[in-house]
Amino acid sequence: MTQDALIHAYAVAADHYKAGRLQQAEDACREIVARAPNQGEPWQLLGTIAADRGQIERAVALFRRASQLSPASAECQRNLARVLKRQNQFDAAISAYRRALQLEPGDAPTHAGFGDLLKAAGREIEALAAYERALAIRPDYGQAYNNYGLLLQRHHRNHEAMAAYQNAMALLPDLPECQVNAASLLQTLGRHEEAIVLLERALSLRPDYALAHNNLGNALRALGRIDEALSRYDRALSLDPALVIALNNRAVTWMQAGQFQRAGDEFRRAIQRDPRLAETHWNYALLLLLLGDFSNGWAEYEWRWRWSGFSEPPRIFSRPLWQGENPAGKAILVHAEQGIGDTIQFVRYARLLAGRGASVIVECQPALVRLLRSAAGVDSVIARGDPLPPYDLHVPSLGLPIRCRTTLQTIPAAVPYIIADPMAVESWRTRLDPANGALRVGIVWAGNPNHVGDHWRSIPVSTLAPLFTMPAVNWYSLQLGAAASQMSAQTGAGRLFDHTADLRDFADTAALLAHLDLIISVDTAAAHLAGAMGKRVWLLLPYVPDWRWLLARADSPWYPTMKLFRQTSVGAWAPVVKAVAGELEQASREHRSPGRFNFS
Repeated sequence: MTQDALIHAYAVAADHYKAGRLQQAEDACREIVARAPNQGEPWQLLGTIAADRGQIERAVALFRRASQLSPASAECQRNLARVLKRQNQFDAAISAYRRALQLEPGDAPTHAGFGDLLKAAGREIEALAAYERALAIRPDYGQAYNNYGLLLQRHHRNHEAMAAYQNAMALLPDLPECQVNAASLLQTLGRHEEAIVLLERALSLRPDYALAHNNLGNALRALGRIDEALSRYDRALSLDPALVIALNNRAVTWMQAGQFQRAGDEFRRAIQRDPRLAETHWNYALLLLLLGDFSNGWAEYEWRWRWSGFSEPPRIFSRPLWQGENPAGKAILVHAEQGIGDTIQFVRYARLLAGRGASVIVECQPALVRLLRSAAGVDSVIARGDPLPPYDLHVPSLGLPIRCRTTLQTIPAAVPYIIADPMAVESWRTRLDPANGALRVGIVWAGNPNHVGDHWRSIPVSTLAPLFTMPAVNWYSLQLGAAASQMSAQTGAGRLFDHTADLRDFADTAALLAHLDLIISVDTAAAHLAGAMGKRVWLLLPYVPDWRWLLARADSPWYPTMKLFRQTSVGAWAPVVKAVAGELEQASREHRSPGRFNFS
C-alpha cells in the first residue's frame, strides 16, 4: 500500500468515525492494518472505537499497540491513559500521561488532563500543581480554570476557588457548568441569593440541566423557600430520574419542613436506588437520631467518614480503631471531631471508659485543653496538632455512642462531668458586679456563622429585647464573634456586663459560668458547657432542631438541668421569647425568696 493510498484510506476511516458510522470506520481500519500493520494511526482509531463501545480491555490493548508503533505520539499515550483510568489502573495511567508530557511538555491540555487523572487517583496536591502548569502555559484555558476551582474548593481554599470560577465564567460564558460550580461555592459560603442568580443564568443557557435545578432547590431551601425548593427537585427528577442526590435533597427539605414521615420514605427510596451514596445515609442518620431511633441512627451516622462533603476528612492513625471490645488496661485516644459543642457533649464517655478500666487520652481543640483536664474520667489532654502520646486504641468522639450501645435510656447523663477550676472561679468573684440581689443570667444569641444551619438557630439580639427590660436581672454577655456588636443598642439601665474580652478559652468561660444563676442560649458550645457543668440552662431551639435535642419535649436526656424552649412554627422566635420572659419574671421573683428558686 503506497503512502498516498494509506493516507487516503485512513482519511476515509476517520470520516466514517466523525459521522458516527463506527462499524464502517472499524472495517476501514481493519483493511488498513491488514495491508500495513506497522502504522500506528489505524490502531489508535480502532482503540478509540472500542472505547466508545465500552470495550475497555480491548481498547487498552489497541492503544498499547498504537503506542508501540508510534512511540513519539503524545496522543497515543493520552488515549491509553484515559482508558486505563476507566479501569481504575491509576498507576499505569499516570505513567502513560507522564510519557505524553515528556513528548509535549508545553501542551496545556495534556497538563490539565493529567490534573484530572491525578484528582481521580486521589493525588490532589499533585493535581493542583498540574492545573497550575496548564494555566501558566495557557492563561485563557477556561476549562482548566473550572476544574482547578473545583479542587481548590474541595481543599477549602475558597477565595482562590472563586477567582478560578470567575475566570472560567469570563472565558466560557456559554458553559453552564461554570455557573453551577461557582454557585455551589457561593452556597457553601452562605451567599444563597447570589447563587440563585448564577443558577438561573445556567438554566437560561440549558433549561434541561437537571443538576442546576437540583442546586437551585438547595439555595431556595436554605432561604426557607420550601415550596419553590420542592418544585425544583421535582423538575430535576423529571429530567433525570437517576439523579439520586435530588431525592436526598427533597428528603432533607421535607425534614426541614417538619414532614418527618415523608422525609424518611424519601431517604429510604434514595438509599434503595443508590446504597453507596454516603450523603443520603448521613442525612438519614440525622433524621433517625432526631426521632430517637438511636439503634439505627448511630449505624447510619458512621457513613459520615465516607461522605466527601463531611466537615472533616477521616484521619489515619498508627493504632487500631476501638470497636467496643473490653477496654480494660488499654490507653484509648478519644479524638474530637466536628465542633466544640460536640466535644463537650461527648467527652462524658471518658468517665464510662474509665469505669471499664481504660485510661483515656483526649485530643481536642486548643480552646478546650485547659477545660477538659477537669473532665471526669480523663487522664490527659492534648491539643489537636500536637504529637500524640503512646496509646493502644483510638476512637472519634462521636463514634463512642454506637460502640457503647447508647440508647435514649442509657445516655450517660450524670452531671457535672466538667468542673471549673476553683482558683479561676475565685478570681472571677472580684471581677463581677457587686452583689445586689439580682438574678445573674448569661446570654448567647448567635452561633458560629459558618455552621450550615446557623441562620435557623441564631437570633437577632433585637428579638430578645423584651428580656432586657425585666427588673432585678443582671445580664452577662457570653456572645463571641461579630454578633457580639449587636448588643450595643440593647444595653439599658446599665445592667448588661460584658467580660468576654477576658475569656482566653473555655476554662475561663467555665469559671465565669460558675457565678451565674442561669444561662439562656441558642444552640451553641456555651449551652453544652453549662449543661456539662450542671448549671441551669434554657435552650432556645428552632422549629426543626439539631438531632440531639429530639422532638416535642421540654427536657434533654443529655443534660438534666436543661430546659428547652421550641419554636412552634418555622422562624417564629417571638412566641419563644415571650415564653422565656414569663418564666424569667417568675424566676426573678423566686430568686429574691431564698429556698424557692427553681428553674426546672
